[in-house]
Amino acid sequence: MATTFKPSYGTNTAITITLTSLANSTSLSLGYRQSAAVDNSTNLFGDVHIYGHAQSNAAPTANNTYTIFLYWSNDGGTTYTNGASGSDATYTQPDSDANMVARVDSVLTAVNQAFNFPGISFCRAAGLLFLPQKWGIIFKNGSGQALDGTAGHHVFSYQGVNLQGV
Repeated sequence: MATTFKPSYGTNTAITITLTSLANSTSLSLGYRQSAAVDNSTNLFGDVHIYGHAQSNAAPTANNTYTIFLYWSNDGGTTYTNGASGSDATYTQPDSDANMVARVDSVLTAVNQAFNFPGISFCRAAGLLFLPQKWGIIFKNGSGQALDGTAGHHVFSYQGVNLQGV
Protein backbone atom coordinates (compact mmCIF):
# COMPACT_ATOMS: atom_id res chain seq x y z
CA MET A 1 0.00 0.00 0.00
CA ALA A 2 1.38 3.38 -1.02
CA THR A 3 1.90 6.11 1.56
CA THR A 4 0.88 9.67 0.73
CA PHE A 5 2.85 12.47 2.38
CA LYS A 6 1.04 15.64 3.36
CA PRO A 7 2.23 18.74 5.24
CA SER A 8 1.71 18.92 8.98
CA TYR A 9 1.83 22.45 10.38
CA GLY A 10 2.99 23.61 13.80
CA THR A 11 1.65 26.50 15.83
CA ASN A 12 2.36 30.05 14.68
CA THR A 13 5.14 31.25 17.02
CA ALA A 14 6.63 34.73 17.54
CA ILE A 15 10.23 35.43 16.57
CA THR A 16 11.98 37.56 19.21
CA ILE A 17 13.30 40.65 17.43
CA THR A 18 13.07 44.25 18.66
CA LEU A 19 12.52 46.58 15.71
CA THR A 20 10.98 49.55 17.55
CA SER A 21 12.41 52.85 16.20
CA LEU A 22 15.17 51.03 14.27
CA ALA A 23 17.25 53.65 12.44
CA ASN A 24 17.57 53.76 8.69
CA SER A 25 20.64 51.94 7.40
CA THR A 26 23.32 54.44 6.43
CA SER A 27 26.33 52.24 7.13
CA LEU A 28 27.22 48.66 7.95
CA SER A 29 26.53 49.32 11.65
CA LEU A 30 23.20 51.17 11.51
CA GLY A 31 19.74 49.96 10.65
CA TYR A 32 20.34 46.24 11.24
CA ARG A 33 18.81 44.07 13.96
CA GLN A 34 19.13 40.31 14.51
CA SER A 35 16.56 38.10 16.15
CA ALA A 36 17.18 35.69 18.96
CA ALA A 37 18.00 32.28 17.51
CA VAL A 38 15.10 29.84 17.34
CA ASP A 39 15.93 26.38 18.68
CA ASN A 40 14.59 23.60 16.46
CA SER A 41 16.07 20.73 18.48
CA THR A 42 12.73 19.83 20.12
CA ASN A 43 10.20 20.37 17.31
CA LEU A 44 12.54 19.07 14.59
CA PHE A 45 10.68 20.93 11.84
CA GLY A 46 11.84 20.19 8.32
CA ASP A 47 11.21 23.83 7.34
CA VAL A 48 9.50 26.95 8.64
CA HIS A 49 7.51 29.66 6.91
CA ILE A 50 8.36 33.12 8.19
CA TYR A 51 5.71 35.85 8.19
CA GLY A 52 5.79 39.41 9.41
CA HIS A 53 5.35 43.10 8.94
CA ALA A 54 7.22 46.30 9.72
CA GLN A 55 6.16 49.93 9.51
CA SER A 56 8.13 53.08 8.77
CA ASN A 57 7.85 56.11 11.04
CA ALA A 58 7.40 58.48 8.07
CA ALA A 59 7.23 58.33 4.31
CA PRO A 60 9.82 55.84 3.05
CA THR A 61 11.96 56.87 0.13
CA ALA A 62 10.46 55.36 -3.02
CA ASN A 63 12.04 52.12 -4.23
CA ASN A 64 14.03 51.59 -1.03
CA THR A 65 13.77 48.28 0.78
CA TYR A 66 13.35 46.39 3.98
CA THR A 67 15.52 43.29 3.72
CA ILE A 68 15.52 40.06 5.66
CA PHE A 69 18.64 37.94 5.82
CA LEU A 70 18.62 34.47 7.32
CA TYR A 71 21.25 33.03 9.62
CA TRP A 72 21.79 29.63 11.18
CA SER A 73 24.23 27.50 13.09
CA ASN A 74 25.84 24.33 11.81
CA ASP A 75 27.28 23.45 15.22
CA GLY A 76 24.36 23.68 17.64
CA GLY A 77 24.69 27.40 18.37
CA THR A 78 28.41 28.00 18.92
CA THR A 79 28.87 29.95 15.67
CA TYR A 80 26.35 31.39 13.22
CA THR A 81 26.44 32.35 9.57
CA ASN A 82 26.71 36.02 8.55
CA GLY A 83 28.51 36.88 11.80
CA ALA A 84 25.28 36.74 13.82
CA SER A 85 25.36 36.09 17.57
CA GLY A 86 22.04 34.29 18.09
CA SER A 87 20.72 37.11 20.33
CA ASP A 88 18.02 39.76 19.84
CA ALA A 89 20.54 42.56 19.40
CA THR A 90 21.98 45.23 17.17
CA TYR A 91 23.77 43.64 14.24
CA THR A 92 26.90 45.01 12.61
CA GLN A 93 27.28 43.92 9.02
CA PRO A 94 30.78 42.39 8.78
CA ASP A 95 31.39 43.10 5.10
CA SER A 96 28.59 43.98 2.71
CA ASP A 97 25.07 42.86 1.92
CA ALA A 98 26.37 41.21 -1.24
CA ASN A 99 28.15 38.58 0.87
CA MET A 100 25.14 37.75 3.04
CA VAL A 101 23.37 34.46 2.42
CA ALA A 102 19.61 34.06 2.02
CA ARG A 103 18.40 37.55 1.22
CA VAL A 104 14.73 38.51 0.80
CA ASP A 105 14.02 42.10 -0.39
CA SER A 106 10.82 44.08 -0.36
CA VAL A 107 10.31 47.32 -2.26
CA LEU A 108 8.56 50.11 -0.35
CA THR A 109 6.13 52.48 -2.00
CA ALA A 110 3.55 53.49 0.63
CA VAL A 111 3.57 56.12 3.37
CA ASN A 112 3.19 54.95 7.01
CA GLN A 113 1.86 51.60 5.95
CA ALA A 114 2.90 48.30 7.43
CA PHE A 115 4.71 46.24 4.83
CA ASN A 116 3.80 42.59 4.99
CA PHE A 117 6.34 39.90 4.23
CA PRO A 118 4.50 36.94 2.76
CA GLY A 119 5.44 33.47 3.93
CA ILE A 120 9.15 32.91 3.34
CA SER A 121 10.30 29.29 3.28
CA PHE A 122 13.53 29.31 5.29
CA CYS A 123 14.99 26.28 3.53
CA ARG A 124 14.09 27.46 0.04
CA ALA A 125 15.52 30.96 0.65
CA ALA A 126 18.68 29.56 2.26
CA GLY A 127 19.20 26.77 -0.27
CA LEU A 128 19.05 24.12 2.45
CA LEU A 129 17.37 20.72 2.36
CA PHE A 130 16.33 20.76 6.04
CA LEU A 131 16.00 23.39 8.74
CA PRO A 132 19.10 23.73 10.94
CA GLN A 133 18.99 23.12 14.68
CA LYS A 134 19.25 26.87 15.40
CA TRP A 135 18.29 29.69 13.05
CA GLY A 136 17.17 33.33 13.00
CA ILE A 137 16.61 36.45 10.91
CA ILE A 138 18.46 39.71 10.41
CA PHE A 139 16.32 42.71 9.48
CA LYS A 140 17.74 45.66 7.56
CA ASN A 141 15.84 48.94 7.49
CA GLY A 142 16.74 50.56 4.19
CA SER A 143 13.52 52.56 3.92
CA GLY A 144 15.09 56.01 4.23
CA GLN A 145 13.30 56.55 7.58
CA ALA A 146 13.43 55.12 11.10
CA LEU A 147 10.86 52.45 11.91
CA ASP A 148 7.73 53.32 13.85
CA GLY A 149 8.10 53.56 17.66
CA THR A 150 5.19 51.21 18.43
CA ALA A 151 6.37 47.66 19.11
CA GLY A 152 3.15 46.07 17.82
CA HIS A 153 3.78 47.57 14.38
CA HIS A 154 6.72 45.19 13.84
CA VAL A 155 5.89 41.54 14.25
CA PHE A 156 7.59 38.44 12.87
CA SER A 157 6.57 34.84 13.44
CA TYR A 158 7.10 31.40 12.00
CA GLN A 159 5.08 28.26 11.43
CA GLY A 160 6.88 24.94 11.34
CA VAL A 161 6.23 22.40 8.61
CA ASN A 162 6.83 18.65 8.55
CA LEU A 163 5.66 15.91 6.23
CA GLN A 164 3.43 13.19 7.63
CA GLY A 165 2.60 9.90 6.01
CA VAL A 166 -1.13 9.17 5.71
